[in-house]
Amino acid sequence: MIPGGIQHGGTFSFPGKVLGWRIRASPATTPHCYSGTVSRIRFEHVGLTVSNLDQMVAFFTELLGFSVKARVQPFDPLAVSGITGIDGASAREVAYLARGEMTFELLEYRTPPPQRSHLRPCDPGYMHWLVEVEDVPNTTKRAAQYGFVAVNAPYRVAMGPNAGKLGTYLRHPDGFSLEVIGADVIGSVL
Repeated sequence: MIPGGIQHGGTFSFPGKVLGWRIRASPATTPHCYSGTVSRIRFEHVGLTVSNLDQMVAFFTELLGFSVKARVQPFDPLAVSGITGIDGASAREVAYLARGEMTFELLEYRTPPPQRSHLRPCDPGYMHWLVEVEDVPNTTKRAAQYGFVAVNAPYRVAMGPNAGKLGTYLRHPDGFSLEVIGADVIGSVL
């Protein structure tokens, strides 16, 4: 049993505001709290480095329905370099955007000069996030206004929990992707 979790036949669910995460474990690999493990964590945000902060703030607020919590210039000029380990790194501006329990931190760096990422979805370190939408083709078209490009035509999922839904990756020139998935019916998340 995981402290704070509720066991449901081999599935542990955590009550409260933890994004509805579930951990499936077989009896041989049931999670335990070991001495020395981090027992109290709180997911604060997902950080994305962007080349155009204004464009990405518009994307998150206008298309995805996020609210701007704050837009700030770093209070501690050495914090970015000190935290990232990149000598001389500094952020021009940082924006925090929230929707429900999800917060994104968008950073536009001043220095050093950016290098574009060319990772593929199968490469370690590649990241994406998923949103469920009512209309995948329309969302794809609207996301293009913010620099996102569909990597292929929407694919209809044949099996599994998303069977029957359409899905595709929308790649941004900054190197990350938004996965959109949606049913052919009204009433999903966006």
